Amino acid sequence: MTPLIELKNFLDAEYPISLAEDWDNVGLLIGQLDATVNRVLTCLTITPDVCDEVIREGIDLIVSHHPFPFHALRRITSETVEGQMLLRLIAGGVAVYSPHTAHDSAPDGVNRQLATLFDLVDVEALNENASGRIGNRVEPVTLRELCPVVRERFGTFSCIGDETKIIRRIALGCGAADDFIDQAHRRGADLLVLGEARFHGCLQAESLGLALISTTPASDLPLRPWLKKFRPGFRGFLVRPANGNAIRYELLLAKER
Repeated sequence: MTPLIELKNFLDAEYPISLAEDWDNVGLLIGQLDATVNRVLTCLTITPDVCDEVIREGIDLIVSHHPFPFHALRRITSETVEGQMLLRLIAGGVAVYSPHTAHDSAPDGVNRQLATLFDLVDVEALNENASGRIGNRVEPVTLRELCPVVRERFGTFSCIGDETKIIRRIALGCGAADDFIDQAHRRGADLLVLGEARFHGCLQAESLGLALISTTPASDLPLRPWLKKFRPGFRGFLVRPANGNAIRYELLLAKER
């Protein structure tokens, strides 16, 4: 059994809250600090079926990329689905930790992983607040040549731009980061890769001559570093797809003494 406060401090150090966007809700969002943790489930988003699983399987802590709760609540009652989920988690003694944009902008966070997947070098933060990334392709390719690589690594995606456009410099912003479009254009990006693109953002990118790729948000990319980070210093470590879902993993923790 591992103290929840120890895991909280560990995650806070890995994904400092100072890296999170001002609008975000990150860190330990539900939990009693003197509780102990044996089983952890990681997921992209907490949904009713995730709540069902953690209660049924005796999970002590959920590490979810997306915050839950996200917005401030005036009341927590069973009248809403969100209220029902919160009440069940609290009654079941299940803690929730969400790093979200602190993880996106961490040195080895989601944007850094994207840079690796796109074979970028000379990678640096796209924005002054350390959010986003921008870098250069090792070997320039056309947008048409890049699309099969994106499909192989991400599955479903959408693409806007001239398929013959040469892609040398790529800007990255996981999540719905339409506000990165102007900055990506100013910094000479040929392509901006987002986790989600809105209609007007697509029109804006097209008008600027900036190619745009929107990958599926239902990816396990944010979860992969957590599986590695939990491993050092713990024994009896087991990772398995939780409930057969490829974007959830259960970790069994036994801290070495």
